[in-house]
Amino acid sequence: MNDKSGNGHHAVQSINANRRPTFFEDANGRRYLNFDGIDDELSAGALPFSEDATNVTAFRLNSFNAAHPHVISNRISGPSNYRHRQPLVSLQNGTTLVRAAWGALSSSVSVGQSPIGLDMVLSSWTTGTDRNINANGIAKDYSVAEPIADGGSGPFEISGGNRAAMRFYGTFQANRKLSDDEIALVRRRFSALSGGRA
Repeated sequence: MNDKSGNGHHAVQSINANRRPTFFEDANGRRYLNFDGIDDELSAGALPFSEDATNVTAFRLNSFNAAHPHVISNRISGPSNYRHRQPLVSLQNGTTLVRAAWGALSSSVSVGQSPIGLDMVLSSWTTGTDRNINANGIAKDYSVAEPIADGGSGPFEISGGNRAAMRFYGTFQANRKLSDDEIALVRRRFSALSGGRA
C-alpha cells in the first residue's frame, strides 16, 4: 500500500508473499484490501511520531477471529507503559465497541450494533494529555495522565499483533492534531471510499 505523502513509508509485506492481503473491488466500485485474519499483515516500519498526532482509518470487520483484532497497531512496549506511541485501532469480541489508543490507555465508543459487516470511518487524535475518538460519527473526548513519547522501533502495522479479518479501505496519519474542519474533510474522503459514516 503506497504512502501518498512523498515520505516513502509504504506498507508492505516483505517477509512472505502468502501473508499479503488480496485486492478487491466491490459492486459499488469501492476498492479495498482483504485481510484473512490468519497471517495477512502489512508493515510500514518504524514511523516518526510527535506527541500531537491524528489518525483516520476506514475498514469493515468481516468476523471476530480474535478477542481484540487490531486494525492498526504500533505498540512498542507492554500496556503498562503509558507513554508508548501508537495508534492502536481495535475492536472487542462480543461487543459493539470500537477502541482507539494513544499511549497505553484506550477509549472506546459503541457503534450501537455488531461491527461485523459495518463499513466504518474511525478518527482519533492526541494532543498533550487530551484525546478524541470518533467511530461513524459517534465521538468522545477523554484525557490521560501523560502524553505519548516517540521512541523505540515498533513498526506501524495494518492487521498487526492480533490479526483482523477485514476489508481495509485506507489510513491517514499526521504528526499534528488536525483542526476540526481538516478532520471532517478527511473523514468525508474516507466515507466516500468506504461507505462508512463521516
